[in-house]
Amino acid sequence: MSLPAMHTAVGMSVPFLGGLAGFFRSKRVTARALLILVFAMIFCGLWAEVPDIPKFLSHGWIPHDPEHVNIFFFHGLLDKHQTEDRGLAEGFLAILTIFFCILFACSKTVLDNERKIAHLKSRALSKVKPLAIPKDVYYKDIVDIHCHVLPGVDDGPETIEESVAMCRRALELGISHTVATPHLPWRGNYDTGKITASHELLKARLGDENIPLRLSLGSDIRITWDLVEKLKGSSVFTLANSRYFLLELDDLAVPERLEDFIGKCAAEGYYPILTHPERNAIFHSDMNRLKEMSRLPMLIQLSSCSLVGMGGERVEKMAVELLRAGLVNIIASDAHAVDMRLEEFAQGLGVAEKIVGQAKVREMVIRVPGLVIRNEAIERIKIDQRSA
Repeated sequence: MSLPAMHTAVGMSVPFLGGLAGFFRSKRVTARALLILVFAMIFCGLWAEVPDIPKFLSHGWIPHDPEHVNIFFFHGLLDKHQTEDRGLAEGFLAILTIFFCILFACSKTVLDNERKIAHLKSRALSKVKPLAIPKDVYYKDIVDIHCHVLPGVDDGPETIEESVAMCRRALELGISHTVATPHLPWRGNYDTGKITASHELLKARLGDENIPLRLSLGSDIRITWDLVEKLKGSSVFTLANSRYFLLELDDLAVPERLEDFIGKCAAEGYYPILTHPERNAIFHSDMNRLKEMSRLPMLIQLSSCSLVGMGGERVEKMAVELLRAGLVNIIASDAHAVDMRLEEFAQGLGVAEKIVGQAKVREMVIRVPGLVIRNEAIERIKIDQRSA
């Protein structure tokens, strides 16, 4: 076999198959980039082997000369159209082959490490024990407007028993009213019927077991171009059937005309509550935009777990900055399980208390969320909170 044939065989098979497998298994940026670059490499290889592509295509794909049919059939077919002066192209192809093999190895190593880290995190979470909550961070009559407590509807609890355990623990942490806020859409679907049935099932179970937690219905809504129409058509749930709704953004993006969207919602009588902006990378680099947005007819909700580092150091710092700047209207749990954000809720309130004081924390976990679910005017909420 000639050296060019080896270049072609290795260059077109190993990185291509590795990149393709990585793409379908992980869909990560590294695998995608590898796949794209491999296609570019194949094109370069074909160009080096077949400088006159129109002439090659005119001869057809089936070789008539038996001497060109060998184990590397495709390369043998290309031999008929090779030119003599190809040294530079072949050298470039050889370098590309080595580069893509190294890139494939690096990509695989990164993905393997990510899987190991995810496994260690899941083992650590499974060993989490309930936190001992000091009396000085215990509040009564908390209204938690953001909690994924319904069974079997999103990435929250899978069973009714897990949901009941969350409700019991919520009462122990001082929460008297929880708004169940499953993701909408979830995996592309707006299955409001399933959510309503799950809500009724959990309410009935709480009654049967004499668990005195008030449970209302809402949803954690991803922004879409027709969201106002969905709100008007009840394709998504506002908080406790009020004019307020949770609005979730991607952690890596902020829509260019988000301010216009907020104005459109207000014109129709709906007011978004922007959830956990401390996680958003755009707001990390441009906090002034969030400050300007806070003047619009909307509210801002912080996740308590962010204050104890659950989202990482950068998210924790951003959460502290938002509290110090007076941009937070509500603190909620965003809990998905007993050992996923619910246990960190009270601990986060303790951190918030050190930053803004007990009175402000009471505003953000009792009075303001209470006004929201009672459907009070947003002007009253904002004016009262500024004067408090």
